[in-house]
Amino acid sequence: MSDTHRRYCATKAALRQVIAVVPDTHSEKHLNTLTALICGLVGARHSHLAKLADHAPSQGAKRESRIERFERWLRQPKASQATYFMPFAHAVLAALASQPLVLIMDGSLRPARPGSALGSKGATVIFVGAGEFDGTTLLTRLQDYGWHYVCRTATTTLVWVGTGYVHMGQLLKAVMFVVIDYFVTFQPACATSRARQAGFC
Repeated sequence: MSDTHRRYCATKAALRQVIAVVPDTHSEKHLNTLTALICGLVGARHSHLAKLADHAPSQGAKRESRIERFERWLRQPKASQATYFMPFAHAVLAALASQPLVLIMDGSLRPARPGSALGSKGATVIFVGAGEFDGTTLLTRLQDYGWHYVCRTATTTLVWVGTGYVHMGQLLKAVMFVVIDYFVTFQPACATSRARQAGFC
């Protein structure tokens, strides 16, 4: 038996413990497809359906057929976050909560109240987001969760510093001056070249 089929059998056995299905019905077909999707995710370490299809059991089906099967499963109304994804997300995140956890969020995704999934008491969580995630509403929520965060933002973004607003670009330049000052004071041999690279001289 290949690694793919061993993974498939073990995954399906685990899923049967939490998802009730009636043999030889649509519910079992849905379970088989979900199992194949999970096997593809684990094997490919990627989320593109084409790559998942390459690492899922074929059962004689062509690659294009497997991709279409995955697409149909994802389009079905019952394949919601609440039904299929969140129960497993809760279990996975709870198991990982004893170690630092880095959540990398892409701009095409919408986090569905991630703090409730983590039950983040005592967990060290670092949220890394693209520019779409630099809004104050989300950042306030992350602070409420007690999470650390790093989000890209535009240099024109205004930041409150002390008694007034400063553009992020000006703040970054100020930080660079501190870095240059460090090299001038403590590592003078590096100072000139570093300063030139940074555009300060």
